[in-house]
Amino acid sequence: MDNLQGLTLTSGLHFNDHLYKGSISKFKLNESIKIYEIDLKSYTDNTFYFDKEDCLNVVINIESKNPLSINVDSQVCDVKPFASVVLCLQSQLAVSVVFKKNVDYNFTVLEIDRTKLEIRQPNVLHFLNGIFEANFQEKYALCNDGQPNLTICDFVKKLRNIDKNEFENQLIAAGYCNIIIGLKFKEIYRKKQTSHVSFLRIHEIKKLEELTETIRNNPEHPYTIEEICRQTGLSVSKLQLGFKEMHNRTVALFIRDMRLEKALEMFKNTDLNISEIVYSVGLNSRSYFCRIFKKKYKCAPKYYQKQLRHTFKSVS
Repeated sequence: MDNLQGLTLTSGLHFNDHLYKGSISKFKLNESIKIYEIDLKSYTDNTFYFDKEDCLNVVINIESKNPLSINVDSQVCDVKPFASVVLCLQSQLAVSVVFKKNVDYNFTVLEIDRTKLEIRQPNVLHFLNGIFEANFQEKYALCNDGQPNLTICDFVKKLRNIDKNEFENQLIAAGYCNIIIGLKFKEIYRKKQTSHVSFLRIHEIKKLEELTETIRNNPEHPYTIEEICRQTGLSVSKLQLGFKEMHNRTVALFIRDMRLEKALEMFKNTDLNISEIVYSVGLNSRSYFCRIFKKKYKCAPKYYQKQLRHTFKSVS
């Protein structure tokens, strides 16, 4: 992928105060996958070109207000907020993203080398052939159902939030990429088999995104459904529907899981005992905490803490 006005994009994080406000990053995760993360506002009307390679591109628009316009062989494809598109390209094809002046853009591109797919995952190509009802001898194939997918956007944000220069995080990033691609294929297949449509509007999705971050950052708060509905302006049914779409669980279960994740971090990074951790994550019952912790992690919190402390002593 090339930068604005034809500047070549090398690996790493890029800033250019003369052309745009924000950043563009490129990361080669492995020999099969490149990741591009674009979050900017262009100072002029401009164009961003994809690499001319035989590849599969999954483009995810996580901008909450503005669609993303992609030019493919003179055909324009608009990707709505929180939606995504799959492009199957050949190397001679010119593909670009159009940036309009003073408009916010925020999207991620997963570029997968198609030749590696042919060798390692031929079943993926077989799946795509069936979905697109075309073969890869054609110049390109495109799938864009236009529907927002909150689960995909959530994993894209997780992918963005990790330092992909660290080796252990590269393994996690590869896992996120596979999940995102798998979820997109699942969405395409489900769309082909059914007429599934999200009943959430864009501003409702934005509210759910904000609420998700609030709960992740502050799981200890004594949330109630009534309070959440009042603050977000969402009805109970829309709230629960949104969390089912985004997290595949109810609001209450999501809050519970975030509290358990925070408890894990506190076990690792503090000297607090179990009772202190229970109250620090917003729970009132140690017995309830031990029960749900063991159910989720298949390990009693007391045993987990003991193993951590034993490990720390061995290291020191």
